[in-house]
Order: sequence, then C-alpha cells, then structure tokens
Amino acid sequence: VQAAQLTFEDFFMADLAMDPLKIVGFEGVYGSAIMLGILLPVAQILPGPEGLGFHEDSIDTLDMIRGSPTLATVLAVDMAALLLYNVSGMLVTSHLGAVFRTVLETMRTLFVWLLGMLLYYTPLGGGRLGESWTRWSPLQAAGFAVLVWGTLLYGQGDEAEAQEEAAALGASGDGQAVVEEAQRLLQDGADAAVLTSPASLAWA
Repeated sequence: VQAAQLTFEDFFMADLAMDPLKIVGFEGVYGSAIMLGILLPVAQILPGPEGLGFHEDSIDTLDMIRGSPTLATVLAVDMAALLLYNVSGMLVTSHLGAVFRTVLETMRTLFVWLLGMLLYYTPLGGGRLGESWTRWSPLQAAGFAVLVWGTLLYGQGDEAEAQEEAAALGASGDGQAVVEEAQRLLQDGADAAVLTSPASLAWA
C-alpha cells in the first residue's frame, strides 16, 4: 500500500505538476472521510469487547478525550507531528523522487534501534526501557551498516547522473539552456548528497 501511495504521489507531482501541500490536503480529506464515514461506523457496530477485538466505541473515545486535557494535548501534538512528517515526506518526493524517499524512510528503523540502546544504557531508561545489546545485535548492526552504505551510494549515484546529463546537454550545444539545466541537475545532486551525508543522518 505504501509503495503504491508513494508511486502515485510521485506521478501527481512529476507528471501532473500538483503542489505537494495540495496532495497532503487531499490525502487528509479523503482519509478522514473514509475513516469517519465507513471504518469507524463499522467498528462501532461490530461485536466484541472494547479493546479486545474489532469493536471500537467512538462515542466513549470522544468522552475520554473531553474529560482529559492531557489526552487531548497528546493527540493534538501527535496530529501536528504527523502533519509535519507528511509535508516533509511529500517535499522529499517532489525534489528527489519516490525511490529516494523510500530509501530514506528505512533509516527510521536505525534511529529507533539506537534510541532504544540509548534509553537502556543511560539514566533515561535505567535498564527498564529500551533494548539491550544481545547476541543478535551484531547482525542488526551489520544490516544497518549495509542500509546506511546503500543510502550514501544512492546519493552519489544521483550526483553522477546529474553530471552525465549536464555533459550530454553540453554536447548538444544549446547555450543558455545547457547552463541552466546543468546548474539545476548539479543542485539536485548536491541536495541528495547533503540529505544522505553521515552528519545529516545523525542530525535526523
């Protein structure tokens, strides 16, 4: 499902020239309509105990949110974070393509693992939160190393492709158009290299 979503997003922006924020808005509108108009009403009438099956009492959920300012705040922060995440992802797809976004999103697993280790071995988690180093951790570390290497290699490939396309345009002798297109391609390659640099990944 995610692969199809990213492919369609790339098609809408690259071939139909749709604005990234407009796509995010449409996804939110259609997603809310499907959830409020179909899924939640169906879950409301399904049999089963609350929280142990497919049944979901939306009315009770709204009552809990109304009665708990803390819960309402957490939900508001979560929605804001998801909005920023979707907008950022859409801009990455717009500038670098769906393939690069897919590769970049796999880095989230690495950061979750590192955060788990940080929590376990620091006073933040005190050995009760997070994940400890086990006999399988070296295998995980090797897998993440391959993942990072592949991301860096992909960024270098973008830059090399930009230089090749710029050289091909130069051979055609199209004057100013050659210069402008070469600058655009090289800038795209530089952006990809920045996003996949170790410093950038560490900052993320």
